[in-house]
Amino acid sequence: MRLLHPLAGSRFRTLLDMFHRYQGIRASAYPSAAIMFASHGLRYASCELEIRRAGRLAKVSPQMPDPVFIVGHWRSGTTLLANLLSLDSGYFFPTLLEVVSPHDFFPSSLEKISRRLIPLMFPALRPMDTAPVPLRRPFPQEDEMAMAAIGAPSFFNAFYFPAAADETISREVFFDGLRQYEIDQWVDSLDSFWRKLSLLHPSKRPLVKNPAHAARIPILLNRYPPARFILVRRDPDDVRASMQRLFEHLWADLALQRYDTIDVRQLVEKLNQQMSERIDRDWAGMSGNQGLEISFDDLLAAPETTVEMVQNWLGRSVEADHLRAIKSYLAEFPVRRK
Repeated sequence: MRLLHPLAGSRFRTLLDMFHRYQGIRASAYPSAAIMFASHGLRYASCELEIRRAGRLAKVSPQMPDPVFIVGHWRSGTTLLANLLSLDSGYFFPTLLEVVSPHDFFPSSLEKISRRLIPLMFPALRPMDTAPVPLRRPFPQEDEMAMAAIGAPSFFNAFYFPAAADETISREVFFDGLRQYEIDQWVDSLDSFWRKLSLLHPSKRPLVKNPAHAARIPILLNRYPPARFILVRRDPDDVRASMQRLFEHLWADLALQRYDTIDVRQLVEKLNQQMSERIDRDWAGMSGNQGLEISFDDLLAAPETTVEMVQNWLGRSVEADHLRAIKSYLAEFPVRRK
């Protein structure tokens, strides 16, 4: 398990609540927990200043443009599509710093240091992928990680606190058993994170890559009625095999509790079934103007053509600079099945 954990970007009270909610951590995680609490002590002043600064700016800033959500089963190709779309300078998105440290990413002396150091604490490429997928580089990261650091329901809590991973996934991905005010609080937390991020990127459109949001489409449409959703589909057998690798790698790296007694295959099977049922239910009601479905196989076979089709659907064209950036990305990080 890594010594510097992503929850080191949380606040003191949030950490106490999480350790109580998920029934503690294993002894071997105590050094990581100590660093989490020490981190907030070092960052306390910058967090408080940023909260006030963001509040003032939000009152005078223009409305955030409508988001573009990239969703689908985990391991279905959402990252590849998001990375290629992100090369269009008209979008903004959270990078590793923003999702790990959602309370204090505004420009400051401390932020300059964090922006250099935090990526170095993670591997250059995602460890669960057989194809090279950049992690340290400034590509879109999932707001789901930021929600965990904020203390909101998040899929990542099943990686951090795996002792009750099954129940955590049902509750925090699919919102089973959550009361309406708890769902409203989650939406407010998500919205606050994105609107704060948008203050640094005026007039750009949010590019939200998060597979877990496929389970929350009606909730997101209720908050962002004109939002657009892109669903990436992949062969279910490939998804299951890749998901098992995901859990195994991330538990080994991030779990604050024991996970050796969990049947990963059974957990993944249930999760994928739940997600398939939720997508089938909610996607059926999407209009052609709200939702676009693409195939991972098509994206893999013809990434440039697929990106151009997506951009056209979004009312944007692939400019020459964007096309050159796509070619450069594909040359550096060749796409293949993983």
